[in-house]
Amino acid sequence: MMKRWISIILAGVLLALCLLCGALAASEDEVPESTGEEEPLSAYPALAPPSGAGLVQRNAYVPAPEERSLSAEELLGSVTYLSDAVVKLMPETHEFISLDYQNTDLRELVALIGKVDGKHVLYFGDPVRVTVKANVVTPMKALDLTLEAADPDLTYVLMDDVIVVGPSSLVTNTFPYTDVVVTKRLNYLTVEALKTTAELQGIPYTAIEPTENGVSITAPPYELTYLLSLVEALDLKENFINADTAPELILERLELKYITGKQFLSLAEKFGVRAGVVDDYSNKHLVYLTGPDATITALRRTAASFDVEACAKLSPTGSAIQAQPYHLKTAAPADMKTMLESCGIAFNVLDMGDGRSTVYALGGQAETAQAVALMERLDAEGMRLLVIGSGAESKDMTWLRDVIVKETDLQKKNFVVTSNLGYGENRYYLCCIAGEEELAQAQPYVSLP
Repeated sequence: MMKRWISIILAGVLLALCLLCGALAASEDEVPESTGEEEPLSAYPALAPPSGAGLVQRNAYVPAPEERSLSAEELLGSVTYLSDAVVKLMPETHEFISLDYQNTDLRELVALIGKVDGKHVLYFGDPVRVTVKANVVTPMKALDLTLEAADPDLTYVLMDDVIVVGPSSLVTNTFPYTDVVVTKRLNYLTVEALKTTAELQGIPYTAIEPTENGVSITAPPYELTYLLSLVEALDLKENFINADTAPELILERLELKYITGKQFLSLAEKFGVRAGVVDDYSNKHLVYLTGPDATITALRRTAASFDVEACAKLSPTGSAIQAQPYHLKTAAPADMKTMLESCGIAFNVLDMGDGRSTVYALGGQAETAQAVALMERLDAEGMRLLVIGSGAESKDMTWLRDVIVKETDLQKKNFVVTSNLGYGENRYYLCCIAGEEELAQAQPYVSLP
């Protein structure tokens, strides 16, 4: 009897297994009908998100829309850097970025990473969309993570300041020396002007020939990146005289002494000028300025401020000079510059001279912070600055302030005792900020020449 029940149970189990296998086979044969529609791709920005998640470059100032360079409106909105609003000449190896991208075009992302690192990028391969996230890494580490997330077969070759990206089977030791042909559309730049500029810089190429709507460039990848960067920077209407009739390219030579052309390009971009300057292929201390007079003026003033001996050698944290911005609401930039530079304290103020309302306090951390604090007080109708005296201790300046307040109609709120602005020794200053009539009461107490 027991054997019979066992046989019945085994038979039931076998039947159930057969039914299960049949159901699985049937399900594998069923293929869902296609709707004929592709899954929609999420929207992505031209290069970087406008705020929040995205690529973050430290120590890069972003002007407000009304503050942007007049010569680069087409490019200025393409990249947004989040920053602590201090411009410094930084060592490239100490730039850090963070990535948080969803379903983004790989070509544009690697181009952006290269720009942050001060390098040109040449991408070969099919369009790929990538999702990648990384916190506080160097640009080259960010590139490694991005390529790994997109396709493990993608790799890159680094040649000085040029990054060639593509499939590992294509990017080999011999590839960097192979001619590559690229066709670009031209709007204002002529083929002849591109040839002349390339020859001026000594950039070797195999061919630069006109096409129906642009130019065909044949050159090895390293040289090709320079030629393409010329097209990107120069092919804007603002860079030409009589652009609609007989375009004539504006190109002014500027030779630097203490900083390199690539460092100057980085500075120009941090100051909001992204298409008004190109570096030289053969001479690392030579750049060419382009655009309207206001943009060239801003670039020359930037060079005068940072192309100084203090920037010849960078410390691990950057140059000794930084530029801290202040957006003026009432005072004119030229007036603010005059007030601070003639007050008796060694303040240096950069007025870009291109119509923007932002001025920059230049120097070390202490003096730039103090200059901005004074500008905040001076940026009101009729306010003027008078430096009364200085001393090795702040309490001496506070005592002098109290004496003046007691003997005049001035109040404590009219005075500022500065932070320590001494070089190698303590030095505090007493400043009075008021209208001209009120300042006249403090004039007898001035002890500085």
